Amino acid sequence: MPNTIWRFSDGRPGHDTQSNGLCKALEKLCDAETIEININDCRINLFHYLTKRFPSLNIQKKPMAVIGAGHKTHLPLITASRKFNSPSVVLMKPTLPASMFDYCLIPEHDDPAVKDNIIKTHGALNDIQPKNKKDHNLCLILIGGPSKNVYWNNEQISAQIKMIIDNNQHNFVIACSPRTPTSFFRSLNLSNKRNISIYTHSELPRNRLLEVLNFAAEIWVTTDSMSMTYEALSTGAKVGLIPPLSDHKNKITRAINILTNDKYAMTFDEWLKTRELYPTKILNESHRCAKLLLEKGLINQ
Repeated sequence: MPNTIWRFSDGRPGHDTQSNGLCKALEKLCDAETIEININDCRINLFHYLTKRFPSLNIQKKPMAVIGAGHKTHLPLITASRKFNSPSVVLMKPTLPASMFDYCLIPEHDDPAVKDNIIKTHGALNDIQPKNKKDHNLCLILIGGPSKNVYWNNEQISAQIKMIIDNNQHNFVIACSPRTPTSFFRSLNLSNKRNISIYTHSELPRNRLLEVLNFAAEIWVTTDSMSMTYEALSTGAKVGLIPPLSDHKNKITRAINILTNDKYAMTFDEWLKTRELYPTKILNESHRCAKLLLEKGLINQ
């Protein structure tokens, strides 16, 4: 009988991508199955945690491990862990003390403390599985938008994208995010180009975007969105980074430095020297972290 993992979900796609990626990797490495629990269905409060109680969810199989990403999953995680004596795994730097979880998977650019229960990761985990089959005539460009960590400049980003497009004869797919400002499209102005398809966030749903991610031989990402960056790095494509302007060092600039120093990706300024992306290393953090957790005894095999 397979071991049961409870995966707590707060309904946010970015968080679900991380926890689902880890659970899928665990299922591949050991005899396990995952049950998804929406935190709104259990409504955990501090009383449940203190008294080691967990609401009845009509789930027959008790968890061998509990996993979650996102602040709102923290209390359900530690409550289920106490109730069922199951090790807990939290993804991203928790708002609760790290000592309250059995394992914390925290991106290295968040500068986590050195503790036995903390595992440093190369960015956020995801559920992308690299594929060998690539369309070498396809280049995907992922566009983010303004955020608290960067200064977004439409003209600067547009100029870099135009140089990338003018440099070769690839077919280009430009995919925008919910944060991409409408003014960016006016600045980009690619109406005279025939080999380009531009999609807003609503025009390219997640499942279709994943297909393009997996088949593109080259991917460029604006690094205001580190989740998009790490998804691109997990596909096996050559990856280029378009860093928006930033007037101070923060977790994004730290992450870019780590990725470029370790040859996982190439910045636009580096690309300018040769006008060619070099082959980059594949990042499969979900598999690596799942293997490490099993070696640490997360699930008795």
